[in-house]
Amino acid sequence: MPNLIKTTTLFSQIQQKTFFGFVVMTGTVKFVVAIFLSLVLLASGLSFIAMHQLYSEQENARVAAQSVLSYAEELLAEASDAAKSSLQAQQVLCSGSMAQDQAFLLNHYPHIQAISFVQGNMIGCSSLTVAQRKKVPPALLSDNALKEASVEKLLFDMPTLYYLANIQNNTLLVNISTSFINNAFNLDGVLPNMYLQIGGAQVWSDGSIIYASGDDDHFMHLRSATFPVSVAWQSPLSIPWYRFIAENSSLIAFAVLVSTLCGYLFWRLTGHFTSSLMVLQQAISQRQIHPFYQPFFQGDTGKIAGFEVLARWKHPVYGYVSPDIFIPLAEQHNLIGPLTRLLMQQITTDFQKAIHLFPDGLYICINISAQNCLDPHFEMDINDMMRKLEAKKRHIVVEVTERHPLHVTPQLNEWLAALRRANISVALDDFGTGYSNLAYICALQPEFLKIDKMFVSQIDNNTDTRLVESVIDLAKKMRLKVIAEGVETQAQVDYLRAKNVDFMQGYFFCRPLPAEDFIKRMRLEVSAPPSPA
Repeated sequence: MPNLIKTTTLFSQIQQKTFFGFVVMTGTVKFVVAIFLSLVLLASGLSFIAMHQLYSEQENARVAAQSVLSYAEELLAEASDAAKSSLQAQQVLCSGSMAQDQAFLLNHYPHIQAISFVQGNMIGCSSLTVAQRKKVPPALLSDNALKEASVEKLLFDMPTLYYLANIQNNTLLVNISTSFINNAFNLDGVLPNMYLQIGGAQVWSDGSIIYASGDDDHFMHLRSATFPVSVAWQSPLSIPWYRFIAENSSLIAFAVLVSTLCGYLFWRLTGHFTSSLMVLQQAISQRQIHPFYQPFFQGDTGKIAGFEVLARWKHPVYGYVSPDIFIPLAEQHNLIGPLTRLLMQQITTDFQKAIHLFPDGLYICINISAQNCLDPHFEMDINDMMRKLEAKKRHIVVEVTERHPLHVTPQLNEWLAALRRANISVALDDFGTGYSNLAYICALQPEFLKIDKMFVSQIDNNTDTRLVESVIDLAKKMRLKVIAEGVETQAQVDYLRAKNVDFMQGYFFCRPLPAEDFIKRMRLEVSAPPSPA
């Protein structure tokens, strides 16, 4: 029988990969926690979506600003090229023919309105008319050493960008219509709150012009490395909720679905697995715990002499739960009685129709606890099982394993006497471990003594076996039948057989089996020819 170790902390239970670490929750608390969990997950999902959209819009604004700046640089580069080329076309520009001037500009520089030669502080030969020349701001002609771009007053009934250049001791004035500059703001991704800073003027994306210079701290700025021009924009810091919903409706719906599903799953899980006690009670009531059967064999012939009933619990979600977990828990909460009753009922169901296959004299060993001794239903349950399994032809053995001190009382003595009147034998299980000691042999007067696998594992070619020899010798002197548990090697079998141990049990012979497989094994056992001793 496996050594049952009591788990004392939730951490150790979690380490066993069971679900006994769940906190007990009332229905209302579980519902509130599930709602809270859903809202937290939803808020986290929406925050992630919003942050991703905000980052994307900020990056798109930066890319759009770079496009606007590149467009403005191309215009100014065209003005620079026009100024350099005008020296070669000076004869055309100074011919006095407006048609030739316009054809020259249209063919070579489509974004240039006019090119003028400046002489002193006057306009010389130019593609401008006399009237247009008068509209040139005098401030531009006061300092021919400057090479800059600035927005001034109207020319051609619209704002004009003047580009002043000194080339080969010639001063040229190039006119660019801001209508072309405004085209830059028609590019994809351009924000309404974006402007070009050209000299002392700000050309905004809505076409308005503000005469101001200096950087605004509330705006992002991107400057040209070639010309005195920069672009400024106000990076979005948040997204209006109505636009956020409209542009992310599918993602929002998905986030709502996932968060709701997670909350529902949490509610379902905590609803089914709220505490270790409630889960164990549910497992017993729903018959999730089943008996497995591990045979033990005669030491001399190797034939099956009997079997031990072992409780096995396969949880529908977490799989097999170790008996080292749920057996101590059942003892702690007085559930050993219902658990033992469940196992005996299933033993009857498993073998009632196949009991005729079992040989006469077969031992059926059932593990009990001190609580069974005080259970008024135990005697009735075991008598019912014996009747249905034709116990007169088999031997029922109760194995007493104590993880707590066994108090010898008149009530216990009477209970043991009642067992023997019903021809039920007693085995002292896991002898030498826990609270099992010599006093229990005197108190219980068992017919069997089971040597714990801890002692059997010491049997080896190079291991001191004096302790296990002492246990075997003690049992023989007390005229007790010996069952050695945990036999796993041929060397252990040979040693125990040489010591005339009555019975052996362990993985070397057979693992615990479900009822169907155990019945098949018994069929083979009965049909097999007798083996020589």
